[in-house]
Amino acid sequence: MSVRQRPQAWAALLLAVAVAGTLALLHRQATRDDGAPFFVAEAPAEWITYPLAPVPVRPQGELDASFTRRFVLDQVPERAWLAVRVHRSGSLALNGTPIPFPPLDGRAWKERREADVAPLLRPGENVLEVRCVARSGPAALWLVLEGDGLQVVSDASWTVTQMGAEEAPARLARTPLSEWGRAEPDLELLDRENPRPLAALRARAGEIAALFAAGAVLSLAIAFALRRRGAEPLPAAAWAAAWLVMSGAWLALFVHNQGLHGAWGFDSASHQIYVKVVLQEGRLPLADEGWQMYQPPLYYLLSAGWLALGGFTTIDQAAVEWLRWLGFGAGILSALFVLLALRELFPGRPGLVLCGFVFGASLPVSLYLYQFNTNEILAATLSSGSLWWTIRMLRRPESGLFSHAVLGVFLGLAMLAKFSALIPVVLSLGVLFAARSLAEPRRLSRHALGLAVTLACLLAVCGWHYARVALHFDGNPFVGNWDEASGQAWWQDPGYHTLGDYTRFGLALERPLMSAVAGVPDALYSTLFGDGMVSGVGRTHTPPPWHRERMAAGYLLALLPALALGVGVLVGFADFVRRPRAERFLVIAVLGATVYAILSMTLRLPFYAQAKAFYGLSALVPLAFCFALGFDALVLRVRALAPLGLAWLVAWAALAHLTYRGDPARLPLDPLEMELAVDEGRMVATAKEALGRGDREAGILALRRALELDPDRGVLHQLLAEQLRLAGRRDEALDAVRAGLRVSPAGQTLHGMAGELWLESGDPMRAAYHFGASASLLPGHAHGHIEEARRRQAEALRAAGRSREALALLQGLGPLSASSARLYDELRRETEAGAEADGAAAGQRENSTAASP
Repeated sequence: MSVRQRPQAWAALLLAVAVAGTLALLHRQATRDDGAPFFVAEAPAEWITYPLAPVPVRPQGELDASFTRRFVLDQVPERAWLAVRVHRSGSLALNGTPIPFPPLDGRAWKERREADVAPLLRPGENVLEVRCVARSGPAALWLVLEGDGLQVVSDASWTVTQMGAEEAPARLARTPLSEWGRAEPDLELLDRENPRPLAALRARAGEIAALFAAGAVLSLAIAFALRRRGAEPLPAAAWAAAWLVMSGAWLALFVHNQGLHGAWGFDSASHQIYVKVVLQEGRLPLADEGWQMYQPPLYYLLSAGWLALGGFTTIDQAAVEWLRWLGFGAGILSALFVLLALRELFPGRPGLVLCGFVFGASLPVSLYLYQFNTNEILAATLSSGSLWWTIRMLRRPESGLFSHAVLGVFLGLAMLAKFSALIPVVLSLGVLFAARSLAEPRRLSRHALGLAVTLACLLAVCGWHYARVALHFDGNPFVGNWDEASGQAWWQDPGYHTLGDYTRFGLALERPLMSAVAGVPDALYSTLFGDGMVSGVGRTHTPPPWHRERMAAGYLLALLPALALGVGVLVGFADFVRRPRAERFLVIAVLGATVYAILSMTLRLPFYAQAKAFYGLSALVPLAFCFALGFDALVLRVRALAPLGLAWLVAWAALAHLTYRGDPARLPLDPLEMELAVDEGRMVATAKEALGRGDREAGILALRRALELDPDRGVLHQLLAEQLRLAGRRDEALDAVRAGLRVSPAGQTLHGMAGELWLESGDPMRAAYHFGASASLLPGHAHGHIEEARRRQAEALRAAGRSREALALLQGLGPLSASSARLYDELRRETEAGAEADGAAAGQRENSTAASP
């Protein structure tokens, strides 16, 4: 059977292999890959962790947790089989005796380790202790102990302490991050700052009804005009008019939002620092020089050039407003590429093209993201341009070398904007070459020449950058700020995933802002159809400057576009099997590969902020295509539903544009100023004001009030402890530190303060532990701070009479500062003197023994 004889069978096989292969790769990554912190559920035990309070970002550092379970036996069973898995390394002891397991050293940590522990059991009370250590993500445990009449499993009945914090009941790892906080929510504040979509829909019912009416009139007018033309294609002027109308809507949005504060946006400050380095220093930084410095340089080069053209020499608010016009240009260019691609994908279906174009150009993720300073916008636009040009080439029987060169430039620029463009690069080249080779196998050399021209142009545009990165980072051209090589060692909660994080959905339709804490589906929905991650600020009480009530209502109106998108994927599969076309396979493959890449990254980096929809904007053309297919199947082919469906689409799109016309009073506000407008922020501001004028007692009182409102912020406990210590109230300061460690046991500064307070309280061993914890939580490149913490640990050990341990600690540090060197010399002399004294005493004992009869 040849491809020409049975194309449908080959198409079905290709899709089946692609889907099955993708699912198999994700399954293997989740269940077998040590680099993916995914906790596989296995009855009868549960994965358990320490009950951390959620924080935005955590530095990498060794987190040490001790899990304890006490149980009583009437008699010891003949056999008691224990199975365990720990994240990521650790050790076990039963009744104080270490269990001789195969090493729990972090390798193959997802595999069970098993042993018979019956000889270690005893009648009466037994104590099972498990120490777990993790560096990136939380320490976690899964355990089953079974025997005749005995079953002990890891569950909520265990207790756990972490990094010297007070003991607490273990938390089930499947508990979603949305349920981690201990503070009772202020429902009145939530309703105001994070409105419920259904309540918002009722509140805006009149406005939305008017939009539906306008949408119905507009849709009927366009449908009537298209029907009158019949099969005659629309002239280029009509398509240009559609693009200009949408461009006008974007222009109105950007003009209205002039003055948007530069602090809004995802990592906006870091992107601006990158631009500033290029603008002022005339050089391109590398990944180990800053948070966003790993990004390819195209956006930053263009931004620096645009600022220079405007006469700017630094990054201030005026410069940020000037830079936003780059976003406007990229946005309308992206809309144009979507329109051009849809015309190629749906020839003879102008109505369907317009529906897909309205969807693609009105997606909320584009409307808010393109207003920020970020390289994401350029990567998305150039990827859409690359896909349009590839589709155009696939739709034509011949492609000259010039077309191949243009494609190479498009793909090279996309790769020079962000390396996530690798997906359209690989698939565009692969599908184009395969389609040409299958259609004309006798002209293989010509097709290879075209591919070579494309690759040559691609490498000429972006190859120099990736070669430069590879030379600097030991051959790795794709270094991210999550890699150790970047020096940006960090992680975010929850730090792991379970199956529920991928199957749970609904919070985005209940409390949309920051609903990403509930799981990956909520994260993707809330950031695709709204600004669900609060413009990168990440706090619901610091809402974005958009119209929140309209945005909340928009999440419900987006249910139809979301349904159409899902149906469109299935229709696209069936359409490809029924009538295989290379250009349609390309867009489906790009969408599938993008979804796979996002899910794979959420497994590798299991953080609540990792599943952002705009990471998939390089697949905007496939999204618009699948939406159009689904909308056609659900709405346009059902004559009775078509008017309502079209009115719904227009109303949703219009509401989206109105949503991101920001409140003029809020646009120029710094997010920090908005945070200070809530009770907790006002209390912190009051505390700082009181401390600034020297009124420490008033500051302490305000900090206590702030902690009542938000007990899960370790930094507030730290501030309170600092002031109590300065006020001479050491015991209260120690209580505040211990409460802070209960909330944030990975707080490096809290551990340092705990060490000082325990040392002052006359408990040098506890002090030594906390100084050691402080050192282990510091990033590896902070050599000076690590040495200081280790020196204090050595001083505490010395105070506890353990000079030899203190000396060994300093010996492992390498070159020492002057203060550490002095301590080292003192410890060396002390241990030498101690050794001499021990030797003399031993000699006296030997002489006494020899003299005895």
